[in-house]
Amino acid sequence: MKLIYSWFVAYATPALLAGAAVKILPQTKQRLSLRNGLIIHGALLASIVISQYFIHQANLDFPWQPHGYSIVILLLSIAIAYKFIGFYTLGYVVSCLIQEATMQSIAFLLLPSFPLFIVLLLVVPLYVWCHPLLRPKHSLIRILIFFGWGIIAISLFSILKDLYVIAGLHLLLGSWLISRSLLHPDII
Repeated sequence: MKLIYSWFVAYATPALLAGAAVKILPQTKQRLSLRNGLIIHGALLASIVISQYFIHQANLDFPWQPHGYSIVILLLSIAIAYKFIGFYTLGYVVSCLIQEATMQSIAFLLLPSFPLFIVLLLVVPLYVWCHPLLRPKHSLIRILIFFGWGIIAISLFSILKDLYVIAGLHLLLGSWLISRSLLHPDII
C-alpha cells in the first residue's frame, strides 16, 4: 500500500495537477504550446524529485551512472535527430531526458514489488494522457504511438537499467516522427 501512495504522490498527483492547470488556466492563442510545455515539464521535474526521494527512502540506488555504450547511443541519437528536426533537437533532447527520468524513476521504485504489467498499467496511461495536453488536437495514431513507446521504454529499462539508452531511443524515434509531422506538426 505504501508504494501505491508513493506512486500517487510522486507520479499521479503532478500529472493530474499539470493537466488541471493546462485545462483551467486562461487559454490564449499566443505561446500556448510553450506555456503548456513549461507546465507539463515543471510537473515532470517535480515528479522526478519526489520519486527520487521515495527511492532514497526505500534504500534503492537509481542507476544514474551511464554506461559507455549509452553515451555513444545518446550522442548518435542527437546527431541523427539534428538531421531530422534541426535546432529543435536541443530542446527535445532535454524533454526526452526529463520524460524518461520521470517514467523510469517511478518504474524503478515499483518494479521490485510489482510485476512489469502492473507497473505498465500504473505508469503508461498517465504518460499517454499528458501528451495531448501539449497539443490539444490529437489523433488515435498519436495515442497508440505514446502507448507503444511507454510500454517499450519501461520494458527496456527493466532489463537495461540505463536511462540514457532509453532517452536516446526516445529522441531518435520522436524526432523522426516529428519530421514526418506525426508528432508536434507545428514544430517543423
